[in-house]
Amino acid sequence: GSPVIYLSAVDDDRSSLNTIVYSIVSGNSASLFSISVNGTIHTHRSLVGMDGTYELTVQASDGVQYSSCLVIVNVLPSSSGKPLFLPPAQLIRVSEDTGPLITIANISVFPSNAQLSIYLNDSYIIRNESRTLQTTFQITGNRMLQVIGPLDREEFSVFVVQLQATTLTDMVSFATLTIIVTDINDNAPAVDSLSYNVSLLESTAINSSVLTIVASDLDTFENSEFEFLILSGNENGFFALNSLTGELTTTLSLDREQESESCLQISVTNHLSPHPLSSQAKVNVAIQDVNDNSPQFSENFYQYSITDDEPIGTFVGQPSANDQDLGSNSELLYFIFHQTDPNSFVIDQFTGSVYVNKQLDSSSVSRHELTLVVTDRGSPVARRTSSNVFINVLPVNRFPPEFLQPSFNISIPETLSIGALVLNVEATDPDFNSSHLVQYEIVSGNEANSFSVERTTGDIFVEERLDYLA
Repeated sequence: GSPVIYLSAVDDDRSSLNTIVYSIVSGNSASLFSISVNGTIHTHRSLVGMDGTYELTVQASDGVQYSSCLVIVNVLPSSSGKPLFLPPAQLIRVSEDTGPLITIANISVFPSNAQLSIYLNDSYIIRNESRTLQTTFQITGNRMLQVIGPLDREEFSVFVVQLQATTLTDMVSFATLTIIVTDINDNAPAVDSLSYNVSLLESTAINSSVLTIVASDLDTFENSEFEFLILSGNENGFFALNSLTGELTTTLSLDREQESESCLQISVTNHLSPHPLSSQAKVNVAIQDVNDNSPQFSENFYQYSITDDEPIGTFVGQPSANDQDLGSNSELLYFIFHQTDPNSFVIDQFTGSVYVNKQLDSSSVSRHELTLVVTDRGSPVARRTSSNVFINVLPVNRFPPEFLQPSFNISIPETLSIGALVLNVEATDPDFNSSHLVQYEIVSGNEANSFSVERTTGDIFVEERLDYLA
């Protein structure tokens, strides 16, 4: 049952060391040795009279993968006079933050005056072969094994140290110290990129995956566990970040017209006490346009007036529309869908400007109604909107108004009260065949301002008290 050597295997997968199973697969036909669950080889029965060299093949398995190593055990005769280590093998665990001159083991050897030396068993170097044992450990005069240099589990996780004891008669024995450097939380999680750029259509469905942020931590077990968090840039709540997997997904319908881009600041944090460690990354999400907005006219309807003598090609007016989308989704084309008198007007399909297309006649059609349609060039389906345009066609003013008679003679008493109607002097306009558009004013003979005329009807009224002798 005496320990012979401590073996330790490290599994890079995130699982406990206790899941590793050790076994002696060859070289132990005499069943002189056994191996425990923690990797310690013990004597299984008495070694008296069993001196010799035994080559044991030891296998470490996690149930799926395995690796092997060779352990050579020299059994010496009890009367050999060689020095004896007690015990001949030790397993030591030391934290990577252990400071210098800290004792990690006491070395006991018989006889006590045996000379000790220490060296690294090269076959057990994990990585960074340039690291020398002499800069990491020392044996003091009172046979204490001390740390003298910095330990870094991420650089060197296991030291297999072989001790040599030599007597005054040059008899030599060996012992093995297996030093496992245990982890502390001294590494921040690291993302595989400090900046991510991604583009999404604004039609992207809710709960769609945007990207997955990949992070890693050089520490092990709970020291390597971290969570993802959105620090800023998600005030409208368009996105969600899985705290365990780092997957970024959409949570709301996107709207480029409301928010065309989002700049998310992401943290990856190990919350282990006392000092949580974290790193950050930036995710730039550009929202790409889809044709989800119809063009809109600036007015509910448009109204213009022109005279009927305007030549073909005369500019009438320019109804306008706009589209909140981008690119071809916002490029507009204008069409006349219907008009009261066909072909009276045409429209510039690019600008929306309306022009006279044939000679107009106010006597036949004095008011034209056009139905305009504006459409975008969106894909896969264009969107459109309509509006009405009213155009009044006025006759040309060729003739002056004419009174119904060339002169009016009337006698009134001087006692006629102020405001009394004196006379109506009606006139008509041959251009419009109506008196409604004629306006009246007194241009002479009223220096005393005794009379006034109503501007639109031609009614003349008494304005001041009349005096026949004046």
